[in-house]
Amino acid sequence: MASPNLEVLLQKIHHMIDVQEKIAAKTGENFNVFKILGMEALEVRTHSSFLRELLDPKGEHGMGSVFLKLFLSYLSDKNEQAAGFDSPSATVIAEKPIGPINKTNTRGGRIDLFLEDKNHRRIFIENKIYAGDQPNQLLRYHGEDNQAILVYLTLHGTEPSSESTGGNDFSFKLMSYKKEIFQWLENCRKEAVTHPVVREALTQYIELIRHLTNQTTKEYMMEDIEKLLIENPEYSVAINAAQNTLDSIRKKTEENFWRLFDKAFSKEPVQLAANFSIRFEADEDSDGFFIGYRLFEGEANKSGSETADHYFQALKEINSEFRKNGNWLGWYNPTAFAGKTRFAGLDLKTVLNLYSNKNTELEIFIRRIVEQDQQIRTTFAAWQKQDSLKE
Repeated sequence: MASPNLEVLLQKIHHMIDVQEKIAAKTGENFNVFKILGMEALEVRTHSSFLRELLDPKGEHGMGSVFLKLFLSYLSDKNEQAAGFDSPSATVIAEKPIGPINKTNTRGGRIDLFLEDKNHRRIFIENKIYAGDQPNQLLRYHGEDNQAILVYLTLHGTEPSSESTGGNDFSFKLMSYKKEIFQWLENCRKEAVTHPVVREALTQYIELIRHLTNQTTKEYMMEDIEKLLIENPEYSVAINAAQNTLDSIRKKTEENFWRLFDKAFSKEPVQLAANFSIRFEADEDSDGFFIGYRLFEGEANKSGSETADHYFQALKEINSEFRKNGNWLGWYNPTAFAGKTRFAGLDLKTVLNLYSNKNTELEIFIRRIVEQDQQIRTTFAAWQKQDSLKE
C-alpha cells in the first residue's frame, strides 16, 4: 500500500498533468490531422513521403532548395561531401529500388530516402519509426555507393544493430526525430512564414513528432515534476517500480492479443482449382497490424497475376480498405483501439483498459476480423466450384 506522502506526491504530479491537458484542449494542441487519419506511425506513406516532399527542391511547397539546405547543415560539419552537395539540382526519391538482394545479402533492396545531385553526390537515409532492422540493411546501402553519406534516422537516435551493419565497420550518421529532425522542422517553419499553408502543414507534422517522441508535455511542467522528484528522492524506487510494472502490463497485453488471435483465427489456406490456393497472414510491420492474403500456385506466389485481380475484386467488395501489390493479393490495416494500429502506439490509459477488462475489447476486435475472414473464405470457396483458374 502506498504511503500517504507518496500518494500526495502522485496527486501533485497528476494535477500538473491535468492542468496541462486543459491548456492543450483550449489551444487545440491535440488536434492533429495525421493522428485523426490514423497515419501517425506509417513509416513509408507518412514519414518518408512527407520528408521526401520537404527535401525536394522541386516540391510543391514552393520553397526551392531552402529546406534541403537547412537539412544539410546537420550533415555538413566536417563532412566535405555534404558541404559540397548541390541542393538546387538534387533529385529526391522515396523507396528507391537498388536492385534485387544478391545471394550474399550485401547489395540490393530499397533505400527509404535517396538524394543525388548533378555531380552524383549521394545521400542515403534509412528511416525507422517502429520497424526493426533487416539483415545487412545498412551494409547493402553502403555497398551500393561507399562514397554516399549514409544516415540512420530513428525516433530517438538509436544505434543500428549488428544485424543491420553485418558486423562491419563503416561510416554513417546517426539522426533522431527527437532532436535533429525536430530542430530542422522548426527552422523550416520559420522560413515558411510567407507560405501559410506550408507553415501550417509543418506545424501539424511537428506536433506529430512531439507526440511520437514523447515531447508533448510543456517544458515548464516537466521542470516542476523534476523538482518534485528531486525534493522527494525516497520515492524514486517506488516510481521506477511503477514504470517497470506499466511496461510489463503493456507487454502482457500485446502477448494476450496474439494468444487470443492465434486461437481464434484459422491459418488454413483456401484450396482452389488447378493447384492454386489462397493463404492468410497477420503480423505487425512499420504500417502497423495488418491482415493479408496471397495467391499461390503450388509454392509460387501469383498475387501479381491477372488471376489475382479477379479475387482482389472480391476482397474489395467485402472490405474497401483492401489494397494490393505484386506481393499481396490483398492486405489492409484494421483500425483498432481508438484509431491506433500498433501496440507500441497505444497510450497507457488504453493499455490499462485493455488489460483490466478481461479481454472484452480485444475479443470484439478479433471477432470482427474472424467474421470477415469467414466471409472471404466462403466467397472464394463458392467461386472455386464455378470457375477454373487461368493464367
